[in-house]
Amino acid sequence: MTSQFKKTVNADNALAKNMAADALAIAKRLGADESIIRISSLEGLSISTRDGDVENIEFNKDRSMDITVYRGKRSGTASTSDFSAKAIEDTIEAALAISKHTDADPCAGILEAEYLSDSDYDFDTLHEIEQDADAAVGKAVGLEREFMQGSYDRIKKSDGASLSSSLKSFTIASSNGFNRSFSYSSNGRSLSLLGQSDDKMQKGYGFTQNSNPELLYDNRRIIDEAVTKTLNKLDASQVKTGKYNVIFKGSAAISIWSALSKAIRGSLIYRDSSFLCNALDTKILPDFVSLRDEPFVKGELSSCNYDGEGCRVQSSHIVKDGILNMYLLGSYSARKLNMKPNGHASGLFTLYADFDDKHICTFDDMLKDVSEGIVIESLMGQGVNITNGDVSRGAGGYYFKDGRRVHAVEEITVAFNLKDLFKKIAMMSHDDIDERYSVKTGSILVPDVTISGL
Repeated sequence: MTSQFKKTVNADNALAKNMAADALAIAKRLGADESIIRISSLEGLSISTRDGDVENIEFNKDRSMDITVYRGKRSGTASTSDFSAKAIEDTIEAALAISKHTDADPCAGILEAEYLSDSDYDFDTLHEIEQDADAAVGKAVGLEREFMQGSYDRIKKSDGASLSSSLKSFTIASSNGFNRSFSYSSNGRSLSLLGQSDDKMQKGYGFTQNSNPELLYDNRRIIDEAVTKTLNKLDASQVKTGKYNVIFKGSAAISIWSALSKAIRGSLIYRDSSFLCNALDTKILPDFVSLRDEPFVKGELSSCNYDGEGCRVQSSHIVKDGILNMYLLGSYSARKLNMKPNGHASGLFTLYADFDDKHICTFDDMLKDVSEGIVIESLMGQGVNITNGDVSRGAGGYYFKDGRRVHAVEEITVAFNLKDLFKKIAMMSHDDIDERYSVKTGSILVPDVTISGL
């Protein structure tokens, strides 16, 4: 990262903090008891290609300010993308006008000053982004053309490549004295392929994503992933309806923990809209499973020194030895539940699934030990009811027997209740954790899962 790039980012953040401070002063002058200002900006570019040529070039440069004011425990929120002094004052007046028409809420208000963060770790997530359109086009086109130069049995054609490079900045300032900014960059490339078997097409993709462009996968690795994923989907068929040993792999495994994290959001708990209401300090997972949230992981785009309200954050066991230790609370949900905010107003940071040594193995050993079942690699649809925990979603993956892959599986539906599924988790693999995601989990084995097929 050049010193000039860093100086520019720091100068922009300083300007945003000054604007936020001015907006807070205006809000106070106009009669707000409390207020919080959030400024976000995005700049960068994205490229898409088709058949080895540029299909689309998009430049992004957006900035917005969200203003929430509180007066007499009544709240109002308004937004603007016009950062002139008059526009900001007009926006604050609009927020105050809205507050007149809302009911007073004793739990409303900004975060108490005693919970504010003073952490200032450098996560090494700010790196220079691609600003040269010609260079970006060359990289995106180069990825697709490198694939096109090869020959792959049953891969029909490329479905396009893409490149994205962006800088995102956020400023949070509130009338409790908090005023901080942070920025991070994101760089990525991807390739999508089409495979064909018996006149049936399947799509697979490979990608790389990192804040540091020097840590991105090379083209060969992206191509190999795309080819493998596409070929693995060919010759798919259904299986008979029944109960199977199921291994949730990749994004499917991540979805299990994502559903759990959604179910423990304070906003759902105080509304009594989660199947994990009244589950605090009770066992929700086997005693060999723990879930650890880490906000201070170097290089992770999800890392931050504070949450969306400026609350201090810390390493925490969401679940320890199977027992649910906490709900994810911001200041409002904490007040509603008569608890303390715990730095999770914005959700989780980097989540680690930890199993004890007796319940962890390699993925290949898992297949051998289970002998027969279905590996689910993708879940489709929105069939998750967080209120009661029922899940019914389309799924894809492959059937295995005697520890070996037999054929791809599609057009099946997996159905279960999350509370029951959590308790049946049996093993996790440790050698297939995808570091590209903020949920760090291997494949998850769950026996006796209902699959609807033929």
